[in-house]
Amino acid sequence: MAFHTTASGELPSGRVQSQWQGLWQKNTSTLLKEAVDLRHYQRELETRLHDEHAHLLQEQHHSCQLEQKLADSQWAREQVESALCRSTEEVAWLRQQLDGQKRTLDLDSRVETLASLNEALLKTTFGTTTMKTTCQKLS
Repeated sequence: MAFHTTASGELPSGRVQSQWQGLWQKNTSTLLKEAVDLRHYQRELETRLHDEHAHLLQEQHHSCQLEQKLADSQWAREQVESALCRSTEEVAWLRQQLDGQKRTLDLDSRVETLASLNEALLKTTFGTTTMKTTCQKLS
């Protein structure tokens, strides 16, 4: 270790030399401790960074899975909406058919009632049925 000379060019005395050595050792040990502490802190940060990276990868994977589920759900929803639209159209068509059948049955019932009434009127008026009257007119 080199020592600085005094203003007069002499080497420092033993007491001063001892103080310099103490300061040098103190500074050296402080610097070494700081270097060790910094290295330890760096390792902690690297470990944390590695853990955060692994967590981020898991989150990205989970996010991709959720996006796929969302896409699948949207496709299924579109299929259900399409089926609902077709079913609604079919129900409307079936209602029209049912209404037509009801009207037909109602008209058939009215025709039967009117035919019976007509037969009764012809019988009381002419004493004959429609069939005989129609046949007589044709002959």
